[in-house]
Amino acid sequence: MEAMVWSGTGLLPEHLEIIRLTALADGRWQAHCEYDAGSTRTLQFAPGDAGRSQVAGALRTQLGFSTNDADETARRLFEPFDMAADWPW
Repeated sequence: MEAMVWSGTGLLPEHLEIIRLTALADGRWQAHCEYDAGSTRTLQFAPGDAGRSQVAGALRTQLGFSTNDADETARRLFEPFDMAADWPW
């Protein structure tokens, strides 16, 4: 499963185009960041709920997000995973 936030949301700094979040098989989280210039960057985070706060922190400290935009972007990235976890199969 994968979730993404793109530049059209108004949350990403101008230099970023898309951030994709993927749940890895071992429970960790991986964020794949695509820049306007075509380059990419991949960040990995701890498994479980700690991942969400780590993602928000990395968005602020490593990618230049404001606090509010980092928190909202992390919320949107994790929302599909939260919904899938609550969905009765």
